[in-house]
Amino acid sequence: WERDPGFPCGDATYWYKVGERSEVVTITHTYPPAAISGSLTCSQPGSDGWCAGAASLSLNASEPVAGYNITLIEGTRNGESFACPGSSCSVPLVEGQNDFTFWALSSWGDSSLMGAASGKVDTLPPTISGALAGTEGDNGWYISTVTLSINSSDFTSGVASQGVSLDNANWSPSLTVSTDGTY
Repeated sequence: WERDPGFPCGDATYWYKVGERSEVVTITHTYPPAAISGSLTCSQPGSDGWCAGAASLSLNASEPVAGYNITLIEGTRNGESFACPGSSCSVPLVEGQNDFTFWALSSWGDSSLMGAASGKVDTLPPTISGALAGTEGDNGWYISTVTLSINSSDFTSGVASQGVSLDNANWSPSLTVSTDGTY
């Protein structure tokens, strides 16, 4: 038997010769590809799937072919490229929606299948403002019915709810007071 080494991905050609007759035998070995996995971590979980603190995507890759290793992890976050040398990587999430794709490259010459992950970060508090409407008297007192209206906004994740309450009673979008007193 004699061997032609073939390609580094596992193909090789063997042949033997008996007398004047020779036959070529091709043997193909298929090895599993490199593998990568990703997990999102959040230091302060918020509501509706939002992270209210620092967050990151942790990536880990492995090469199943003995003697070879992962050389690089590559990917995109919101369409912008990132790369980390070696078999592990941590990529911080930015404010707002984060959409990731990622893959690993091996010294064997192959790459993993592409992975994907998504996460949302909102570390900025919402803003709220209120306005009183009525006829003003002296020293901050009103001499008519007073209406309190509010307006709130949150640039990143939006406002989940808003309302006003008179002395911790029922919540409503606005409030009207027509009885004398301090509230």
